[in-house]
Amino acid sequence: MKNITYLKKNAGFDDELHNLRANKKTLSALPADIQDHINTVFVQLKEREINPSGRFDNGGRWYADNGELLACRAPSRAYPYSEMTACRTRNYVLRCAVKFNTKTLKQLQDAV
Repeated sequence: MKNITYLKKNAGFDDELHNLRANKKTLSALPADIQDHINTVFVQLKEREINPSGRFDNGGRWYADNGELLACRAPSRAYPYSEMTACRTRNYVLRCAVKFNTKTLKQLQDAV
């Protein structure tokens, strides 16, 4: 069941995100200034200086606004912050940078 949820959740990837995965491009394949932005935002998320965009439901579960970029379990009463945890990873910041084609640090901070 988890694989089906993963496929449904990630079916909306842009062609650029698909190419990123298909070509096995990594952070090192991006320009140096974009790499610096990604690393900066990642550290800010980890240190709780900024927070990923999302919302809480009545059950206390947190859902990410960019949930289609995540490959994690859906929030539940037992794991209400599963998507928030996934939003604090370098991979998520990389996907946001590619999907929203961010050029500046401020654009990337707003995208996550």
